[in-house]
Amino acid sequence: MKRLFFYLAATLLIVGCNPPIEDKISHIVDFENIDNAFLAGPTAYGDNLYEGADNQFISYTDPATSLVFGINEAFDAHNFYNGGFAISQWNNMSENLYTNQCSVYYKDPKTQMGGYNGSKTFAIFHTSATAPTEIYFSQSGKEVQFAYCYVANSTYTYLSAKNGSDYNAALNYSNKGWLKLTITGYDTAGNVTNSVEHYLADFRNEKSPGLSEGWERVDLSTLGFVTKLSFNITGSDVGEWGLNTPAYCCIDEIAIF
Repeated sequence: MKRLFFYLAATLLIVGCNPPIEDKISHIVDFENIDNAFLAGPTAYGDNLYEGADNQFISYTDPATSLVFGINEAFDAHNFYNGGFAISQWNNMSENLYTNQCSVYYKDPKTQMGGYNGSKTFAIFHTSATAPTEIYFSQSGKEVQFAYCYVANSTYTYLSAKNGSDYNAALNYSNKGWLKLTITGYDTAGNVTNSVEHYLADFRNEKSPGLSEGWERVDLSTLGFVTKLSFNITGSDVGEWGLNTPAYCCIDEIAIF
């Protein structure tokens, strides 16, 4: 009985000294109070994400953290096909075309919205060989420790991976297909701190979970203290020009310690 008492007391002490991770979070970037001028539109293609558009979106800076989410610059122009981040409220789950590239493959059963936990707004990023897709701090020299984020497949990526298209093969257990997101942290000296991986589609063996549906949490705490994060999408369906599967992913609720 004494052994049991001491065991229970030690367990309670340990639990008491380790509060839930949510209690340690200082800020969560959820995009919910963003001005409409920053949203991808006026269609799910995101017409305003390209050079020459009226009120072209180039970047958004979160006011609480100074994190910058923006379109990559290449050849002296900002165009979403070069990669980068956009802010979206689109969640058309039926159109498997590039004209629907800003939609998340998710619709909350209660709110009918596409963001994490029934929210309306999220970010979507596209990775490209033209330039790295990154988020960073506008405040020079700032380093923080990220806790986690939530990611989800875009509709364009999900339906292309599920059904195939004229440009890519369907991913399935027969061809052991896969699509993987890698998030890498960098310190102020430009050194890699660590990387984390998350499969957006995984058919590598019969026990693999297949296509990711809905929002899934990704632990970022192992990246350590970083000044920027880079995002890369790789996969099994590769052709002469690189990855054939559309390289998009949605992200929401980016938590910082």
